[in-house]
Order: sequence, then C-alpha cells, then structure tokens
Amino acid sequence: MKTRALVAVVSVLVLGCSGTPVIDAGTGGNAGGGSGGGSGGGTATGGGTGGVSLEGLCAAQQAAHCAKEIRCGAAAPGADCQKLAAPSRNALSNGRVDCLSASLRANIASGRTRFDGVKARQCLTAIETTSACALNALPTDPSCNEVYTGTVAPGGSCYGFNECEPGFYCDSTLNVCPGSCQPRVGAGNVAPSVLACATGLSGAFSPDGGSLCVAPVAEGQSCTALPGSFFPLPCAGATSCQSAGDGGSTCQPLKTAGQACVVFAFNECAIDTSCAPGRDGGTQCVALARMGQPCGPTLSCQKGLACRADVCSSLIAEGGVCTSDADCVAGRLCKAGSCQPAGGPDAGCNTAPFQGDCAVGLFCNGAARCEVRRGLDAGCTGTECSLEQGLSCDSVSSRCRPFACTAP
Repeated sequence: MKTRALVAVVSVLVLGCSGTPVIDAGTGGNAGGGSGGGSGGGTATGGGTGGVSLEGLCAAQQAAHCAKEIRCGAAAPGADCQKLAAPSRNALSNGRVDCLSASLRANIASGRTRFDGVKARQCLTAIETTSACALNALPTDPSCNEVYTGTVAPGGSCYGFNECEPGFYCDSTLNVCPGSCQPRVGAGNVAPSVLACATGLSGAFSPDGGSLCVAPVAEGQSCTALPGSFFPLPCAGATSCQSAGDGGSTCQPLKTAGQACVVFAFNECAIDTSCAPGRDGGTQCVALARMGQPCGPTLSCQKGLACRADVCSSLIAEGGVCTSDADCVAGRLCKAGSCQPAGGPDAGCNTAPFQGDCAVGLFCNGAARCEVRRGLDAGCTGTECSLEQGLSCDSVSSRCRPFACTAP
C-alpha cells in the first residue's frame, strides 16, 4: 500500500466544537457558494440583518477572535486584527488564502452542506464577548455547532465531514473515497479521529490508535494522560492540566502573574501572561507588557505591540528597523533588519528552512524566487503544492496530490 508524506499543516478554525469542526482540510473542488441570500445553490442563509454572509465570514471571524484577545488582555487595545491573524512565515499553512476551503464552498454551492449566517453571527458574538479566556478553549455556545449542516443521509456517499446529517460523520480516507455517513462516536469510545466524535466531545490520544472521545474535563477532575500517551486529557474553559499532589494531574485554573510555571507545559499561564524567568531564578507567569512598559528577551509585549529600545511601542511601518516579524505592521515582514512587504511572484526570497518570505500562496523555489504554489499532478519535492486546492507532495510519485478524499 502506498503511503504519502503529508507536509501540509491544516487548521480547523472557529465555529464548532471538536466533534463538528467547521473549516475542513481544503480537499479540492471548485470554489462556489452563495452570499447570505443563497445564490449558487440556495444553501446559504442569514446574510441579511442579524446574520453574516458567506463572503463576509472570514473577516467577521477574524474580528471576533481579535476582540476576544483584546478583551482577555492578550492583545493591546486597538490592535490591528489583520496583524493578529497573519500567518507566520514558518507555517506551511500560509498557503491558504481563504478561511473557507474550496471543498466546503463547493459543498455549500451544491447543497450538500447548508450555511446559516444567523447562527454564525450568534457564535462569533459569543466568542467575542463571553468565551473563556484561554488559548485552547472550545466554543460552548450551541449556535457554534449549527453554522453548517450536512444534508447527506446516513449511509450515503460522502467526501468530507461537513456533508453528513447531524449526528453522523464521513468515514472517507485517501484509500476509501468516497466514504459513507456513519454515526458519530460517543464518550468513552475510540474513533478514527476527533472529527468522528459526537458534538461537544474532544479527543484524547489512544495508545491503540485513533482518538478516545471524551468530554472536556471539569475543574478539579483528573486529566492524567492515558497509559502510553504523553498528552493529558483536555480541560474545559480557562483551566489547564496541572500536576497534583498524588502524582497525577487535575484541571486547575490558569495560573496568574507571579505563580510558578513550566515553560513547555500545556498552557499553564493565563492568556494575558507568559511563562518566563522570574526574579527568584525560576520560571513564573509574567504579565504581558502594555504600551509604554519595559520589555525584552524574557518580557513579551501584548500582541499588536513591538518591543523597541526595551519599551513596548506601536508596530513599525514599512522601512523601519526591526528585529522580528512581530515588530512590523500588518502585511510586512522583518527582512534584512527592516520591515518590508512579502515577496510577490518572481521576487527574490530566502530559501532557508522556515524562513520563507514570499506572500501567502507562494513559495520560495530553488532559484530563490517566489513562485505560485503548484496544482494537481505538478512535480514537487516538499512544500510547493497548493494548500488552497487541498494538495501536498506525494513522496512516492513526487507529484502534487490530494491529501484527503476529494469529490470529482
């Protein structure tokens, strides 16, 4: 059996708990889908008053997360939401140019998936105003599980997880394509992936393969990793899995400024702090520095600020001196010590690993020039393939091939 090395890093973004994530893996298909009124298939609703249109969803989603980070103190008041959402140059996922995959748009256009703009607005409002101030907290508002509704009946042929009726998931894989809509897996049972778990459940690594479907663990309850796993059970809300006196671990409130922390632990510190060297020589949660406050190698500024001359200041405009991408305004990278635009097609670029400075949707080729990511069946050796089209480099054929089951 042939195997493929998946070099693409794909993100499931907002609007849906772990059992029913909304943004899929980008598995090809022609772009489509209507506006709030539902053009192109009549399956998108709620674009009018009180709802968000499909075309406006990406910007609305970005704004909601930005507002949450400002509310929770992780970002500076007035921070540029485009900056906060900008993909890192060392992330392979910077190939995506749209928060909605081509396959999801195609499903909405064809009617295999329904989009509800009113539910989307309700979910984003909840994220903005009431969601827990934690990096990994899942949306808990019921509307977040109702933004997309699959229409394929149980047992029907399917290609992606957003196509099946509520309570079912698509069991498609690269080797089983199309799959069929199967019942979602309940708590305490092992599923092929977290995407197959029932709504509201998360997944824990199963030593026997797959994901153990579990409800996020409540504060004070055990989150000790399963035998054979290095990963603790997921905690609910603004809590994290922390060592307990009996040698196990329990979900406890995120630690605040001044409390001891472990640098590589699972997000022990509150969202508006970072784990850094403390005054006593150990490491502790340290509050992110605000505008005008001191900063440095071990004292980070809030998102949306730059550390200049050891003081948190406004982000640096194009041409200004910088030390990292985080210093520059949205749309600019720190290149050769100054804030510059990302490279467009055929611009010179940095070929070093994880230093790609080409614009989103491009890659730095062997001739050190920015090139548009390649399409289906194009030759490849690594990260050249188009994530927007749901492609990665097949290590067997050295061709760009789908990394998930793709509709014809």
